[in-house]
Amino acid sequence: MKNTILPVHAVTGLQAVGWRKPRPGETGAQPIWPIAGGSSDNDDSGDDGDDDDAGDGDDDDDAGGDGKDDTDKDEEPDWKAKFEAQKRINRTLERRSKKDKAALDQLRGGKQPAKTDGKDDEPDPEKIRADARAEAQAEALRGRVLDKIEAKASKFADPEDAVAILMKNKDADEFIDDGKIDVEAIKDALEELAEKKPHLLAQGKRFQGGADGGARQSKPGRPKDLSEALARHYSGK
Repeated sequence: MKNTILPVHAVTGLQAVGWRKPRPGETGAQPIWPIAGGSSDNDDSGDDGDDDDAGDGDDDDDAGGDGKDDTDKDEEPDWKAKFEAQKRINRTLERRSKKDKAALDQLRGGKQPAKTDGKDDEPDPEKIRADARAEAQAEALRGRVLDKIEAKASKFADPEDAVAILMKNKDADEFIDDGKIDVEAIKDALEELAEKKPHLLAQGKRFQGGADGGARQSKPGRPKDLSEALARHYSGK
């Protein structure tokens, strides 16, 4: 509640003409002091002062609000500058993606990507064609390896099944030596398969001796071919 007794100024000796709302940093209602030289006959001076000061307080509040709006405007991002910066980033990423695609194509062809000196290098068409030819030749050689294994597996009941079982644990490249088919490696692999899975052999070629198969003897030497190896193994000679 406001004090109904108006205070007297300690210096001018003038009595306050009214009360005003507190400004920021002030506590409680504040006295309105008359301006020296003003007319004291105007009975409405106190009311005018009150209204003016109250208006000043409102103006201060409005000023504070304007200051806040100015701060918000200052903090608003520059969207145009951000858009231009993003466009530059997008162009850079597009150039990099083209480089990465060319390098990926080279890696898929089994070649290491060429080192760049900061310039956009064009792919060498001749080199790409050469890599494609080399890959096609290697794939064709792998197919010939499988055909050769099947041809050498004629002693098995089903050569195709024998090849499929053998290649579960083998790779065609294991039977290629210096760009050529390693026939000896194929024979060794088929002999090993026949020893591990004799039931895959053709029934009429499983044994060469009596019903009991006879006593096994150590092999005198390396057989000349798969047929001889199988005959020695199951005949016990």
